[in-house]
Amino acid sequence: MLEALRAVAKEQGVSDARIALAWQFTKPFVTNIIIGAKTREPLIDNLDVTKVKLTSEQVKTLDDASALPSEYLGWRSTVRPATCAACRSE
Repeated sequence: MLEALRAVAKEQGVSDARIALAWQFTKPFVTNIIIGAKTREPLIDNLDVTKVKLTSEQVKTLDDASALPSEYLGWRSTVRPATCAACRSE
């Protein structure tokens, strides 16, 4: 994920953080983003996210890099509650 993020940041000529924030803004389910800048410079950089326009190809690159494997959480469908202590309610 970081490699993809850095590649897009280099293409855009901006910081990794700004690309990460811009990418989050492309998600319809994201309604708010919390900025964690400690000093003025990173704060200004983060606020300049409004100037970043990611291409659909860049968004796809970041989406693909962050995608979880298809089997992620698949274990739940293969474990029967009777055999899983964590699944049993006592």
